[in-house]
Amino acid sequence: MEDRGRWHQKLDKKLVDLAQVLTPQLTVIDATRIMTASGPTGGDLSYVKRLDKLIVATDVTAADAYATTLFGWEPTDLGVVKEAKRRGFGTADVDAMKVLTVRS
Repeated sequence: MEDRGRWHQKLDKKLVDLAQVLTPQLTVIDATRIMTASGPTGGDLSYVKRLDKLIVATDVTAADAYATTLFGWEPTDLGVVKEAKRRGFGTADVDAMKVLTVRS
């Protein structure tokens, strides 16, 4: 069996490498419910926050950067966004994004 831990070393850099080679045309993040602690493998239902949101973007970095705000974080608090910003891949500036809210 392969060493799973090895795959997770420098994961932020590997994810940006992959996105730069196979640039996604559309990114969808399901934020219907988010885990605010102990995710993704455990925790208590009290850690689940219902947001009923979907994030859809043509810029994978922008989607991840915006998603961080749902947790009260800064975009560069997420390693993959920090790495993408360092490389100039996509936008991590949430204030510069055009955000459209659609209600049903």
